Amino acid sequence: MAMVGIHVARLSDKSVKSLAVTKAMKKGMSADNAREHGRWKTVDMPLHYKSSSLEHKEELASKVPV
Repeated sequence: MAMVGIHVARLSDKSVKSLAVTKAMKKGMSADNAREHGRWKTVDMPLHYKSSSLEHKEELASKVPV
């Protein structure tokens, strides 16, 4: 990951999972398909990771009127 410019010292497994799920679902992957790839038992887990990602939080913040 460092070779492509991602600073690994600040990452955890969960932050990488959040980013991957968010990006995949933004590109059209269904929550059920993400559940399968992430080996989760319920669809709630990929949705939780997506809503917890920094990218998703930044997108929500950009929509707040100032």
